[in-house]
Amino acid sequence: MARTPAPRTFGAQLRLLRKRARLTQRELGVATHYSEGQICRFEGGAKPPDLSALIAMFVPALDLNDAPEDVAVLLERAAEARGESLVGRSVEGGSPGQGAPLRQTALPGPHGGLVGRDDDAARVAALLRGGPARLLTLLGPPGVGKTTLAVAVAHQLAEHFADGAIFVSLAGVSHADAVPDAIAQALGIQPAPGEDARSALPAWLGPKAILLVVDNLEHVIGSAAWLAELVAGAPALRVLVTSRVALRARGEQQYPLAPLALPALVPLPALEALGQVPSVRLFVQCARAANPAFGLNAGNALAVAGLCHRLDGLPLAIEMAAARTYLFPPQALLKRLVSAGRDPLRWLDQETAGGQARHQSLQRAVQWSVDLLSPEDQRAFAGLGVFADGFDDGAALAVAGCGPEQLQRLAEVSLLHPHNGETEAPDGAEPRFRLLETLRAYALAALTRSAELLSRQTAMLGWAMALAEEAEPQLTQGDQARWRHRLDAERANLISALEFALAKGLALPGLRLANGLWRYWLNLGSHTEGRQWLERLLAALPERDQSPEAIRARARAWFGIGAMRYRQGDPAGALAAGRESERGWIGLGDDAGLATTLNLLGIVFADTGVYAEAEACHTRVLAARRRLGDRWGEATSLSNLGVNARHQAQFGRAEEYYRAALAIRREMRDDHALALTLTNLGDVLHFRGDYAGAMGHYLESLHLRRGLGDRHGIEQTQLNIGVLRLFAGAYDEAEQDFAESLSLARDLGDRHSEANIELDLGLLAVARGRSGAAAHHTEQALALAEIAGDPAQVALIQAAMVESLLLSGQIARAWQMGKRSLAWFGGAGNAMGRADALEALALCAAGAGDCQAARRWVAASGALHTEAGAPVNPLARQSLERALAGCPPEEAGLVAVDDAVAEALAYLPRP
Repeated sequence: MARTPAPRTFGAQLRLLRKRARLTQRELGVATHYSEGQICRFEGGAKPPDLSALIAMFVPALDLNDAPEDVAVLLERAAEARGESLVGRSVEGGSPGQGAPLRQTALPGPHGGLVGRDDDAARVAALLRGGPARLLTLLGPPGVGKTTLAVAVAHQLAEHFADGAIFVSLAGVSHADAVPDAIAQALGIQPAPGEDARSALPAWLGPKAILLVVDNLEHVIGSAAWLAELVAGAPALRVLVTSRVALRARGEQQYPLAPLALPALVPLPALEALGQVPSVRLFVQCARAANPAFGLNAGNALAVAGLCHRLDGLPLAIEMAAARTYLFPPQALLKRLVSAGRDPLRWLDQETAGGQARHQSLQRAVQWSVDLLSPEDQRAFAGLGVFADGFDDGAALAVAGCGPEQLQRLAEVSLLHPHNGETEAPDGAEPRFRLLETLRAYALAALTRSAELLSRQTAMLGWAMALAEEAEPQLTQGDQARWRHRLDAERANLISALEFALAKGLALPGLRLANGLWRYWLNLGSHTEGRQWLERLLAALPERDQSPEAIRARARAWFGIGAMRYRQGDPAGALAAGRESERGWIGLGDDAGLATTLNLLGIVFADTGVYAEAEACHTRVLAARRRLGDRWGEATSLSNLGVNARHQAQFGRAEEYYRAALAIRREMRDDHALALTLTNLGDVLHFRGDYAGAMGHYLESLHLRRGLGDRHGIEQTQLNIGVLRLFAGAYDEAEQDFAESLSLARDLGDRHSEANIELDLGLLAVARGRSGAAAHHTEQALALAEIAGDPAQVALIQAAMVESLLLSGQIARAWQMGKRSLAWFGGAGNAMGRADALEALALCAAGAGDCQAARRWVAASGALHTEAGAPVNPLARQSLERALAGCPPEEAGLVAVDDAVAEALAYLPRP
């Protein structure tokens, strides 16, 4: 029987699938957390939800998990209606997880044609796509083409994985413990405070259908067992590893990659057949790229076949040799290669004795290319071996003494390749180069034999230190994106320099380098990595060195450690480190350094509720920065004083500070700081009831953050905008804001924000009268906040969930949550928190028929709001008005706030 054609619109397809699942519009709305009216509008032609929402909520609700064709049609119709493309997205290969956004593919470009590897590519793709392989290792010697094949397969399979395909290079990773950080960075994940990549990745990857290509694992093979555990815990994850050695890990499937097939020499195949042999085909393709006039003919056929044999079919060696055809015909190339294996290279043969013949041939191919260079260029090539990754011409000159003309000559003989990383470089970025890994290993060996290794490594440390110290101030002003990209590109080289400094006892320059990188690590979210480097180098610096430079380096390092500890949720550790830094600056008499450290201490004091100390610190810092003419620092201090005032519900003072900071931020070129200040001022205006003013500041902040690609900032600001729309009764728009924010929070692994968003979704459900959805979202919020370990957030959610508990008839638990919230906020001295908890308990009392208690607690809450200059928000006001509507209008009587709190905590509800 012919299949009924699918409807041509999303609305019609949704209606068809809903009726087939025997669901009413209301039932589908409950299952997907949308209103009945929204489902009706979707079916009538309104803009559909985003594709991740369809997969996360509508597919299971419509019972489509085992109906990929129907899911594909639904997504196609939705994409058409939203004006989006499905390129790079697919529903095959597993589910992307609840609310997770579909990821774009992030792979290097394919390296030419996949000559001679079609069968290998098909087998590997089949193993990964539908076969048993979940952890597949491509094995083979250097230069055999493991990475090329892995990237080609990933491009083929990207559309079969709903969450994309991601390339993770381990070339710049020196320790097995750093592999989780490299994977997290490639995925764009920033662990939550107090969490590292090793613990964050399993939860994040668990439900996702992703293909990870992990390149060059052999030098960090100690991470293999952890990688196997990661795969075991993520059913839809597939990992394709390239390595020179087997992982020997649980669940690993190995795929040995052999050199390309070689032609027979006796008898030599006919010309047409010879041209189809994979090694010869690759040689001809590469030769034509170097010399378009090249062709395989009767005169050069035997020499080409001989070259492929001499190079043992290794793609890298064949490519290097073929590139010389613009200078030498194959016969001359073969003669030179054969000659290169004699006496002049006997020492190289001895050095690699016992290794595979293929490896020796590759060494000879490299040596042959090097022999084309002048002695000066050979020395420059060896010096470049000290780089752990790519480099620009300035670094090449500073570290290896290799000038632009020498770089050009090295590139012409294929010893050097253009390299701009896996992402597009920003405008104005310097062109970058790299050595293939086997070439780098050869250059490094030559550098070691020349006794110049130490001097080049020392030059690398000096270059890295200068770069980091130049970059640090640029990360808070000017062209931040360009400097962030530059440090991203140099990260492997910078880590290599740090390792050298630590290994050789050069603690002071190493510490200066780490101090220059602290803000980069902080902005990147690599808090553990940054803190550990600072701590290791600090410990390595001899205590007997009390020179001003050493004291300054220690003070800066303690400050960086304090900042990292604070971001990791360790305020006690941050304060201890800050005090050490403070002592150093006082000893030096350095007011600017002291101000920076006091600023950090003030932030930590404010977050821990020690408001008087915070005020004292920020006031001192503000005065110092004004004396120094530091406008950026002055704005920061004003903002921090605003934060401290806001914590104390002093919203009028907070607004004054923020407006003063904003005026300075608009003079500066720091869009990150301007966006943050706009959000802060929006928050205060929100609290003060100026919703229109708050919305204006939020929208400007969101525009800046989208331009910066600041996903965490986008998530926070979108949530704030959604709350204001919720207050205004624009429920559909608010829900869209919350959905975008929630998707980002989950993608970033930000449980704290996810809890806030779930809470606001619960408030939205309460406003719509959907008790079931309200209970679900608020319970989710509470669970997430408890996992995140933020007691203030837990108490806020406990108060906010009271109304949803009352709606669902859980009266005893509503009283319990309200009292727990009031007990915590009362002890913490948080005025707005006490007000919220008193309002929640007033709802309980009104529901129990005790109007006098309800009115007393509402009056006490109102006093707190009046003192703070912060009116009750519209949702809470409407809830209180509804609850008290049936109460007689008698006076509640005056009661002090502390008395109301005590009464509410001691109150025993009637059974």
